[in-house]
Amino acid sequence: MHTFYEILLVPNNEGETTISFFTNGKRYLFNCSENLNRFCTECGVRIFSNLDHIFIPHISPTYLGGLPGAIITSSELQPANKLHLYGPPNLWHYLTSLRPFVKTSMHFKIMLNQMMEHQLDQDYLFHSDENLTVRGLLLKSDRASRGDYHSHLQQCDFGAPFVLRNANGSFRKHSSNIVGNLSWDFLFSTKKNDNNKNTSSSNSSGRDSQSTDLSPMKKKQKKESEACYYSFKNRLNIQPLGEFEITQNETLREMLKHMHPTMADYCLCFLCKTADIPGKFDAEKANLLGIVGADRGRLVKGETIQVNGRTIKPEDIISPPTPGSEVLIINCPNEHYLTSLLSNKHFEKYMSTVVSVIHCVPHHILTTPQYREFMDKFHKECDHVIVNEDSSKDASSFVSSCTNITEFSLVDKELFTQCLTPNYKSDSGSNRSQVIEQHPNAKVVYGESLMRYNLIPVRYRGIDNSKVSYIHKIDPEQVEQTFYQNYPAIAKHLNDYKERVAKESDLNQTESHPQANILKKCSDEEFEIIFLGTGSSIPSKYRNVTGILLNLFDRGAILFDCGEGTLSQIYRACGKEKQRPF
Repeated sequence: MHTFYEILLVPNNEGETTISFFTNGKRYLFNCSENLNRFCTECGVRIFSNLDHIFIPHISPTYLGGLPGAIITSSELQPANKLHLYGPPNLWHYLTSLRPFVKTSMHFKIMLNQMMEHQLDQDYLFHSDENLTVRGLLLKSDRASRGDYHSHLQQCDFGAPFVLRNANGSFRKHSSNIVGNLSWDFLFSTKKNDNNKNTSSSNSSGRDSQSTDLSPMKKKQKKESEACYYSFKNRLNIQPLGEFEITQNETLREMLKHMHPTMADYCLCFLCKTADIPGKFDAEKANLLGIVGADRGRLVKGETIQVNGRTIKPEDIISPPTPGSEVLIINCPNEHYLTSLLSNKHFEKYMSTVVSVIHCVPHHILTTPQYREFMDKFHKECDHVIVNEDSSKDASSFVSSCTNITEFSLVDKELFTQCLTPNYKSDSGSNRSQVIEQHPNAKVVYGESLMRYNLIPVRYRGIDNSKVSYIHKIDPEQVEQTFYQNYPAIAKHLNDYKERVAKESDLNQTESHPQANILKKCSDEEFEIIFLGTGSSIPSKYRNVTGILLNLFDRGAILFDCGEGTLSQIYRACGKEKQRPF
């Protein structure tokens, strides 16, 4: 059995830290960053065909940007599958916001298990199967509270009234000024509510005083109003698990107490433990004791047998199992979580047993005395893998696309500009050296995209960088040389084309080409159109999903469509400095 974890994306303008665990043919995904789908296609990582579990550490666009695409792709590849999602408070509310536009197979289910606010000090068991056990440690930001959610909603201007159902199933029409007083029973669609709805429709006098008679509404409008975004009947089939699970009315009432969206910020750290490795069967000893055939199989299954009047237990023949490997993933997005991280006592019991710690922590937090002391508490044989903004290379993750554009630039370098490196820090090297020097007695490395850490077999445990070199900076001269060698016929046509264009430019043949006069008047200072992607719903190696940028220069810009990864496409096309005016 081969078990490892792999760093897919690292923090830059193309995505956020995304980690994949692979064991026994299954993958477990930690974080779901934007551009993940395209990155996996680019690098040949087949993750969605056997993906059943996604763990979300933080409710933020950088951590959740790729989740809608991941849900759609998983639904297409496994229409009858169950996708398990785990995360901090408010993940459920994020998923309900996807219902209007994320469509999946009718039989595709999302099993949701999120931690609650009252579980802040718990070592929470998220998931356990025959391959991997995952526990969650919840951190809370010490940032000042942003107020009660209901009072916050009352101050919001939704622009128009909206239709919801009362707790008894009847309809009522609300404006934003009373949304804070709503009963949260409308979040669920139960049989009881459906029955009450029918009863109330036949007896209008029993309706709430605030309810509105919807009898004049057309059938279609009424159907749409019943399909509230928060109804489990709508497109995404979300089923709660754990403390979220609805088994009876009492459980539902208890659950509703914690269903209010919280305005506090939370983040999750994860403890992952692989399954214990079974002990080896001592065949030589079994032969000496006369154990043959089916008796050997019974011992392997854990049964006690009788041979020649002698009782033989499994532990007499089979060596003790090897404990599974523990990996700790620490997520600390900013300094506001540091106090909660350092005060959490559950980390202490893992400091002497983990084989590797993944620090998803910014550089300015790594260098604080408090975090340095925290890192030094782990045992000396522990491998520390740091994944932050200093992990990115001076290269784009989408090598095929950049190579393709460089080949197109052989036709016209102004029309096809080379890909620019997104968010590369010139001081990354010095930052790495600084952190490593601060921990002379610890094994500290910086993670990169496609870096693996082998866990099982134990004899191969450690870092594997064999695939890291795939992501590299494109050398235009080398691409041109390789292209001409592989396609000599095209190279000849290109040279002929360039010579003909040069001649026509010298002759200034505007009379034979009237459109040339029009093109000359359109300077690049008027406007330019940048095609950031195509109309496809799924990205590929060479192009992104839909997005068209109309650059008006000093007059601003207009963006038509904004598919996943559009911002990183702008970075690659225009560069970070040129992108800022947009």
